[in-house]
Amino acid sequence: MQIFLWVAAAWWLLALFLVWQYQFSKITQLINARWLKSLMGFLILLPTWFALSHLHQSRGGDWLLFLLVLIWTADSGAYFAGRRWGKHKLAKRVSPGKTWEGVAGAVVSSLLLTLLWLWWSNLAMPAALWLLLLSVLTVLASILGDLLESLFKRQTGIKDSSQLLPGHGGILDRIDSLTAAAPIFVLGLGFIL
Repeated sequence: MQIFLWVAAAWWLLALFLVWQYQFSKITQLINARWLKSLMGFLILLPTWFALSHLHQSRGGDWLLFLLVLIWTADSGAYFAGRRWGKHKLAKRVSPGKTWEGVAGAVVSSLLLTLLWLWWSNLAMPAALWLLLLSVLTVLASILGDLLESLFKRQTGIKDSSQLLPGHGGILDRIDSLTAAAPIFVLGLGFIL
C-alpha cells in the first residue's frame, strides 16, 4: 500500500514541474504521446483510489469525511477569497481564474476546519500540530491537482471535462483536487497517528 502512496507523491512532484514548465515557458504542448497520457491517468487515479480505500479501512469513516470536507472547505475558501480579494494571478497560463489570494483563503479556511476537527477529536499534542501542517500540505496538493487538470484541459483545448454537471465543469472538476490531496494526506497521516 505504502508504495502506491510514495509513487503518487513522486508523481505529484513531477506534476508540479510540469505545471511550472507550462506556466513559465513558451512550451504549448507538454504531453503529446497517448501512452504518456494513459500512464498519467494511471498515476493519478489508482493511488487516489488506494489512498481513499486505505484511509477508510485503517482510520474509519471519520477521517475520510474529514479529508473530503477539508478539500471542499479549501475549494470554497479559495473561491470566495479569490472573488473578493483576488488580484495576483497564481498561474495565468494554466488557470487564469486562480489567485494567490485564493490560495490564502484555501489555507485559512482549511486551518479553521482543522482546528474545529482537533477540538472535536481531542487529538493530543504534538500530533495536533502535525495535523495542522498536514492540512496545509494537503490543501496545497489539492491546488496542484486542480492546476494539473486545468493544464490537461488547456492541452486538449476544452473548457469543461464533461457536460454531466452543467455549470460545474464536469466530473474531473469535482475530483481533481482530491486526486492530489488524498495520497498526500494518507501518507502524512501515517506518520502522525
